[in-house]
Amino acid sequence: MTQVGNVAGVARNASVVEIDVIMLGISEEHLVRPIDDQHVAYLRDTDESEWEPIEVRKWPKEWSKPTPEIEYHVVSGNHRTSAARIKGLETLRAKILDVDSELDYLTAAIRTNTRHGRNFTEDERRVNAFKLRELGMKPSEIAKIFGVHKSTVNNWLSGRDSNASKKMKAREQVDSALANLGIEELGGEWQDVPEVTADVRQLARVGQTVNNFLAETPIAENKSHVRSWVCSLSKESRYSIADDMRETIQWLTNVAILLKSDKLVGE
Repeated sequence: MTQVGNVAGVARNASVVEIDVIMLGISEEHLVRPIDDQHVAYLRDTDESEWEPIEVRKWPKEWSKPTPEIEYHVVSGNHRTSAARIKGLETLRAKILDVDSELDYLTAAIRTNTRHGRNFTEDERRVNAFKLRELGMKPSEIAKIFGVHKSTVNNWLSGRDSNASKKMKAREQVDSALANLGIEELGGEWQDVPEVTADVRQLARVGQTVNNFLAETPIAENKSHVRSWVCSLSKESRYSIADDMRETIQWLTNVAILLKSDKLVGE
């Protein structure tokens, strides 16, 4: 493994390298999502050898450096970098991306952050969609990055949200469901693990989505009835339901993996 910092230079196509933490810079202004202090605290207490390599690019020449030592801009891995500073680590494993323009950086940052399984919130998606459009990206291209239909992106960009009241009510139902599940009684160390409460909250939200879908879907053995129901929906409603189902399937898959995790149950 190549080390950067104690030796001069590194190959741009190196798969994974060691970079001095002091050379890593975080730009608050260009974050695709805010840094979660709770997640940083969680990472601080984990084994850094199990962390995935962060992804960085050369610090843009037109940007001022917070400190003279900084040579790399963190594209993906701001939480790990923050935790590494707290832990006093000297180096971090990293992949160096050949990303120069602001559009290429933002695209890479969104894609790599999405791969981590920590979904963007609706507000974060909306903000980043606006940034991508301002940099010249078309709604259809933005839709591909986020894995949603173009109409969803158009709603983000126009500020429309016909389901705002439904979402508010759904959040209230989620909180009620969590209370019924006794989530507030999660004890001890589990309360200090953001992923646990986040996954449980998302699971409750997925359950609500499934319930809503079943409530609206005609129960009939004759498939033509279901087809008639689908045809009766507006185009916007069909796309919205399809997006919800796609996210539901993704999260159910994640939960299924979690349920079989030996690390979680300590087996």
